[in-house]
Amino acid sequence: MKNMKNELNLYKESAVCFKIAVCQQKVRQTKSENLAAASKAVKKAAELGAHIVVLPEMFVCDFVPENMRENAEPAEGETVDMLKSAAHDNDIWLVGGSFPEMAEDGRLYNVCPIVSPDGRTVHFYRKTHLFDVDIKDGVVSAESDVFTPGNRLVTVNTGFVRLGIAICYDIRFPYVFTGLAKLGAKLAVLPAAFSAGTGSAHWETLIKARALDSQMFVAGACSAYSEETRFKTYGHSMIADPWGRIIVSAGSGEEIITADIYINEADQVRRELPVLKHMREDFIKKT
Repeated sequence: MKNMKNELNLYKESAVCFKIAVCQQKVRQTKSENLAAASKAVKKAAELGAHIVVLPEMFVCDFVPENMRENAEPAEGETVDMLKSAAHDNDIWLVGGSFPEMAEDGRLYNVCPIVSPDGRTVHFYRKTHLFDVDIKDGVVSAESDVFTPGNRLVTVNTGFVRLGIAICYDIRFPYVFTGLAKLGAKLAVLPAAFSAGTGSAHWETLIKARALDSQMFVAGACSAYSEETRFKTYGHSMIADPWGRIIVSAGSGEEIITADIYINEADQVRRELPVLKHMREDFIKKT
């Protein structure tokens, strides 16, 4: 039997790679403070050599219902203006975490903008699965009281990798990630504000599981833990490879983590263990 782990390490010698950075930011008191902190973090990530930079979910404000409408803005508002400038000034692809988008019809979406190095917003992903839970002695959340769910998967071709976008609670739904893989993604980026209460139990397991399901790299960017916010987030951002191994992980505080991504590893795993090819979509539809 082949030793795939060793083969993957050897495969890196001839593979083209790029660097991804995850900025684990804590949420500050005002939107302006958060935008300024994110801009600085993106600059630092670029200085570390990153080609793709990922920010956390809802990095502009504390993740509590009353803050969402107060901080909502159009898709092309001040948050996206900052992200465009940061991407252009640092010549990087920027996955802009998420912010509360006010649509023209008045509905709110938890939206992630993806910005190219020339400062263009090439896509928006609206969070599909909303975090409505009531865990005994734990987390209580009703995201659907505020947001409308999105209804489509989003991938973006950067020229050197096709990446898929998901947000936080989406990670609990394997079909999101296999769906992104079927659309050609080999890297999934996941801005998140994963709760401190469920993070220690499930975060790492879910990152690994979705990497294994989809046989691609998964980069989870969770906001840092902070005593200053009402909604306590877990931190521990991490990046997994298509074999389900954690490449790098953060602690609970503010931090930037980076990883060199040899994207051909996804091809290698998919070729030798063709799970995606063997998926019985006709069977799934019948059931």
